[in-house]
Formats: sequence, C-alpha cells, structure tokens
Amino acid sequence: MDAFSDALLDLCAPHLGWAIEQFDVFCSVLPEGAVRIDAGTGVARVGDLELRADLLGTYAEDATFQWAWAKRVALSHDGTVNHATYGLQGTLA
Repeated sequence: MDAFSDALLDLCAPHLGWAIEQFDVFCSVLPEGAVRIDAGTGVARVGDLELRADLLGTYAEDATFQWAWAKRVALSHDGTVNHATYGLQGTLA
C-alpha cells in the first residue's frame, strides 16, 4: 500500500526541498526538550517555548489518515477546525 496518493505527491514534489529547509530552520530555533501538546488549549510546549498548535488531521490505529475538515468533531482548541485547513480541501486526494 502506498503511503500517499499520486495527486498528493504531484502537489508536494515541487515544494519538498523548500519544506525540508524550512523544517530544518524551524527545528534549529527550538529549544531542547520534550514536545508537549495540549489539544484542549491549542498550545504546544517545547522546553519553555509555547506555540499555537492546531491539528491538520489524525492517524487511526490502522494507519489511515483523516483530514481535520472531514471530521464531524471539531479539532481546534477554539471549537472550530483551523480555517487554513479548508484551503487544502479539494486540492488533495
């Protein structure tokens, strides 16, 4: 079984190098320490640093992925699905 659809791979492939670079830069400024996420408040803590965190989707035990907008239950700390995720809806298969 493939992990990602061809449509998703085609969409992401041109941006993969940039995404990896951005992730490396992001990780380089994070303090050392465990990552703790409080979905109820929408806060992620890394060391003493607090960041806003919303869910984009979830994995099930059978390794399937469900986008946040596909869930009937709100995933965001403020009772709504993060508005930015709706911009992806319909572009990924």
